[in-house]
Amino acid sequence: MKFIRTKTFFIFFILISAFAFADDFSDYENDIINQIQEFRFSTRALPSAQAAIDAIADYRKTLLTDEVRAKLSKEAELTADNLLVLEQYNYMYEKEMKSPDLEPFIKPQYEKIAAWDADHPFDKANPYYILSSGDLTNSTMQFLPQGKAITLGVQEKKNYDMVVAKYPKLAFGLINAALWYYFAPPIGGGSMTKARDYFSRASECAANNYEKFYAYVYYSQFLYENNDAEGCEKYLKMAEELSPSNRWTPFIRKMNKKSYSVLDYSNNRDKIEKKIAD
Repeated sequence: MKFIRTKTFFIFFILISAFAFADDFSDYENDIINQIQEFRFSTRALPSAQAAIDAIADYRKTLLTDEVRAKLSKEAELTADNLLVLEQYNYMYEKEMKSPDLEPFIKPQYEKIAAWDADHPFDKANPYYILSSGDLTNSTMQFLPQGKAITLGVQEKKNYDMVVAKYPKLAFGLINAALWYYFAPPIGGGSMTKARDYFSRASECAANNYEKFYAYVYYSQFLYENNDAEGCEKYLKMAEELSPSNRWTPFIRKMNKKSYSVLDYSNNRDKIEKKIAD
């Protein structure tokens, strides 16, 4: 299924730091999530995937101490771990997409959220927990039976639709939903019209540098695929202005010169990397 994504760029993904909607997270919990997001944004400027892996592993130990965890609700703790586990996993995947270390690294966190979800319905969950769990589950799908992965993909759409309906200006939700609608085949509910709308709205609603960066990048690449070179360049430059030393946008520009977008990369990594190296 096209929407079962196992890609580096789903680094995916993106959490807003304007917590007006997260009423069930305390100020302390919101501050922890904010700190994590600021850190995640900073990893884009590190010199290599391995440098990012090391930095994230150290940061997780430093920030989420036993004392800090004791002050977090279980839902907030899972959200914090989701974000940092996924961030490290994405760099591990970037370094070696067939590494035997990927499954044992991410699957335990997936099992934790699956166990939590069994007793805590999503309609009562914090939106940041829903979205971070969706991202992490998405990256775990390649290690699950196909039938289970398809079921999770269908549920993922329902969860994203619910979040977007409740929080129409929450960029995190808009980007996740946009990516789902982009990658899902039309017969499975995909829609390029909805993807365009959500990418565009996310670029307008993004409330901090982290989410602005990703919203601009993804929208630029959607525009690239729709032959809007001027729009693509506009948003790619906006992303670069936020993080001039990041490693991602130069790589995207190389892909674009070879007629590929970052959205293509997810399903054609080997082919595109070979083309870029030629």
